[in-house]
Amino acid sequence: MIPLMMLAVAVSLDSFGVGLTYGLRRIKIPLVSLFFIGLCSAVSVLLAMAMGSGVAVWLSPHVAEMLGALILIGLGVWALVQTYRPKCETESVDLNAILKDPARADMDRSGTVIGKEAFLLGFALALDAFAAGVGAALIGFSPLGLAGSVAVMGALFVFLGMKCGYLSSKVVWLQRLSFVPGIMLILLGIARL
Repeated sequence: MIPLMMLAVAVSLDSFGVGLTYGLRRIKIPLVSLFFIGLCSAVSVLLAMAMGSGVAVWLSPHVAEMLGALILIGLGVWALVQTYRPKCETESVDLNAILKDPARADMDRSGTVIGKEAFLLGFALALDAFAAGVGAALIGFSPLGLAGSVAVMGALFVFLGMKCGYLSSKVVWLQRLSFVPGIMLILLGIARL
């Protein structure tokens, strides 16, 4: 249970940063949009775990578990590299741009993320969950347990981040903690080797 929750938290921590950014900019995400964002992550995890389970059929349990652990370690290393990589500006609204500057999801600049904007944000946040879901399936995590945990954690972290953003005007402390998800994924992977 603890490793499952750690994985759900690790893949959902980006959601807190996104929520914080929205809160600081006074952009609102209604409850329905939060639900949709969580649903996107849950569906992503379920699809990824189905793929991972399909691959696991062809591998011995030991090899599948090692491969899953290596995927989590690789995802953690990638997250660490992305944390310290210089940010470059782009004009197009793509999924990476939305994660780097979440306010871009509010395309109509209404101050509220709804409809297709919530879908874009949910899909962008679900990408990390997808990669982790494949690795989690190979290790043997429960698909419904992980999907439900990621959905709840993702929506909850966006909400909490928004609330903190409303109350706070500085993001410096969050930037110092941006390495935490990568470290958590690496530790989870190492624990499964």
